[in-house]
Amino acid sequence: MRWTGDVVNSAAKFGDSWRIDRGKKCKKMEDEPDWEWAKDFADRQPAAAKICNKMFDAPQLVACATGTGYGKQLDPKPYKDACIADYMRSDFLPEEMPGLNMACVAVQSYAERCGNLANKNHLWREESGCAGETEEKEQFEQFIGGFDCDF
Repeated sequence: MRWTGDVVNSAAKFGDSWRIDRGKKCKKMEDEPDWEWAKDFADRQPAAAKICNKMFDAPQLVACATGTGYGKQLDPKPYKDACIADYMRSDFLPEEMPGLNMACVAVQSYAERCGNLANKNHLWREESGCAGETEEKEQFEQFIGGFDCDF
């Protein structure tokens, strides 16, 4: 059930209905200046875009973005933008350990939405680098490789 009381069958519509402060009603913040984080962290944007683009190039996420998967197509742009923003504002930016940084939150949100739209997303963590470990994906690929299946 949405905050309006309407019942919806789509997890995507349900999630979108619970956005925070849609009507800018928070009086405590109305006198506070907007944080111009994009200017404050502009030097981090190239690195953030590089790693987020790499994460969203994961095969199962690309299939969701291009509509070549089993479910409905989903535009990754707002999720990539969020990934870049999260990465830029994060104090933990190790490129060699992306599974441990804030950028994975946006990738996870996109993967979950893709799954809600009937796309396969069971390997998104390993494919995007958000699992932190590649051993599980390697073992899976070795095991499943002999079956000639589309996983």
